[in-house]
Amino acid sequence: MAKEESFFDYVLAPFKEWYGYIKDNAVRYYVQLLKIYLLRGFVWLGIMLFFGLVAIGILAAVGGMGIFSDTGLVVKTLTMLPVIISLGLLFIIALIVAGWASTSVSLTAVIYTDSEFKKEKFSIMEAFNRIKGKVFRYLVAYFVIWCAIMLPVIIIILIAIGGFAALLSQGSETGVAILGMLIAMPLAMILMTGYVVIAQLLLGLFAQFWTYGFLLAGMGVRDALGRSVDMVLKKPGRVIVFGIMVYIGSMAFGAPLMIYNMFFQVIVRVLPYMALEYSPWMLWLVIVAVPVHILIVIVLSAIVQCFSLPSHYLFWKKVRKDTV
Repeated sequence: MAKEESFFDYVLAPFKEWYGYIKDNAVRYYVQLLKIYLLRGFVWLGIMLFFGLVAIGILAAVGGMGIFSDTGLVVKTLTMLPVIISLGLLFIIALIVAGWASTSVSLTAVIYTDSEFKKEKFSIMEAFNRIKGKVFRYLVAYFVIWCAIMLPVIIIILIAIGGFAALLSQGSETGVAILGMLIAMPLAMILMTGYVVIAQLLLGLFAQFWTYGFLLAGMGVRDALGRSVDMVLKKPGRVIVFGIMVYIGSMAFGAPLMIYNMFFQVIVRVLPYMALEYSPWMLWLVIVAVPVHILIVIVLSAIVQCFSLPSHYLFWKKVRKDTV
């Protein structure tokens, strides 16, 4: 009879397997992840630019570009209200399409990681086309879950706004009640913030294996979520400890990114003072700096993913095998 694996041996096993793989394949794995994440950025930007050009075309076609002139701004805005509403809906559609496409590209990294350990061929486009339908259903399901989580917060906010408006309509006699409400609001905000944070942590804990289920295990989106919850409930201690270790490891691998972000925050605070001295050049500086900043963040973030993604994938495989 085989000796049962100890708690910490169980938790450390994925890291050992990750190290055995990454020591010989680090550059190749990193370069492929970088390609995926750069493509994700280009896809999102390309879709948003396309919809932006469509919006400009609509404005030009209906003669709405004059809305940006100073003369008759209010009148022009009211006249163009149906067009403005349509453009708002177009912007929402653009965000949905861009989010769906970029997330689908991003999740091909999971397919790539699986193909590496299975020694199978990988193509970003093939993987994208294979998972895009399930990714859309996943995003819809995630949105519904998040709305359900936020529903109590939304109800409390609406009740608070309605109660405050009712108190204001009663006149000066309700001053004490209004004062009490104003005092209670910070406490309510703290409680609501705490609720959201805890809810987000619990969702992240129980849904952490969700994507593996429908991307790699051939499950439907709903069944994959149920399986993820089941896996966590059957190995809660190991899952939590492993998660803490991945977090610590990600912080270590993310040190260059954190240092860069600190440097960037300093630059952002200095820019307004520079603008006073070099204002003609500031616009060009921002135009150049923004894409460079995004590129640097993607390059450094891929380093973190080289650790967190394969190690978490290997842990999922282990827990999945042991919780059949």
